[in-house]
Amino acid sequence: MERKTLRLNHFLSSCGLCSRRKADDILKSKKVTVNNKRVKDPSMKVDPEGDQVKLDGKLIYPPQQKYYIAFNKPKKVITSMSDPKGRPCIADYFKKAKDRIFPIGRLDWHSEGLILLTNDGDFSRKVLQKKIPKTYLVKLDGRPTTAQLLKLKKGVYTEVGRLKAVYIKELRKKMSQHSWVKVILTEGRNRQLHRMFEKIGFQIKILKRTSIGKLKLKSLKPGEYFFLSSLDIKKVFSLPSEMQSKKSRKIPERAK
Repeated sequence: MERKTLRLNHFLSSCGLCSRRKADDILKSKKVTVNNKRVKDPSMKVDPEGDQVKLDGKLIYPPQQKYYIAFNKPKKVITSMSDPKGRPCIADYFKKAKDRIFPIGRLDWHSEGLILLTNDGDFSRKVLQKKIPKTYLVKLDGRPTTAQLLKLKKGVYTEVGRLKAVYIKELRKKMSQHSWVKVILTEGRNRQLHRMFEKIGFQIKILKRTSIGKLKLKSLKPGEYFFLSSLDIKKVFSLPSEMQSKKSRKIPERAK
């Protein structure tokens, strides 16, 4: 039976070293060899069972066990497994991990909430390529009108392009000078929510991601995590109740 071969960048990501895009950078900047020959071409085909792939002289092994983790990122923690400036980062909470894991996507320094980690490059790529809805709770420095919130749902133009929410609702618990708003996005541009609310005249005081797809934080405290079950993984790729319709509950593929 013919053995399955993989593109070299796909192999590196599937070993949990990085995302496939980051693998291309590794091939350009670091020493990757296949059967003791240096290789820079990400499209080169390798046999995971027969070829010896090394990074900086160390043999790379596919992970024996794949991990899928939901983590409640605290505020003032970098969404990275290392930081040259020595700031707190996600890796500080996984020092006992036997295999290398990495975050899927990111949350800003001052943001908190749900983020996924894995050592499965294929899973990471699938999550990043699909338009998975992410739900946020934001506390504002004022109280927007219904018309202002509707403007964000229709879309506003910013320096990074047109930004919009697929769902937005003010949560009226008590009369206050501040407002809590639930927002669902299907894209994750840099400081997207901050840019959107600034466009209608408000600053975000607290920003917390509460769910990815239908997967929720549950009762996780900041800095805590849990391993995803097969059911939890399905929830990641399912639409939240606010977006469900009779026609479809499946997240659409990103347009190519």
